[in-house]
Amino acid sequence: MQLTITEVARITVTMICVFFATTASAGNFDWQTTGMLQGYYRNYAESESRKKAYNIGAYLFADYLETVSLSLGYNYTFVELKSDGEVDENMFHLGGKYSWSSTALSGKISIAMDGYRGEYT
Repeated sequence: MQLTITEVARITVTMICVFFATTASAGNFDWQTTGMLQGYYRNYAESESRKKAYNIGAYLFADYLETVSLSLGYNYTFVELKSDGEVDENMFHLGGKYSWSSTALSGKISIAMDGYRGEYT
């Protein structure tokens, strides 16, 4: 199969990479941490309003004995418009979750809270 340059320009490239996973044990504490990088690039060849867009982001997750989960992340998105304008977006994420097992119900019950803070121009 052969692709021409215009066909390649229409393909969206998405990358998600888990860049590390470690487990830390100290006494009675069992934490597992995971990090993730993500990104994409998109060329809008047939769009009337957008030229291209890309996004990069990084996340860190920490789990304690599958009961407490914490997450921290950052995303940057850039969109170039055909009207010589552009959009820049910075987004921060902080989240937490608590899970427990119920004797009356099967499975786990979880309560989660996520917060986002961002700005764009």
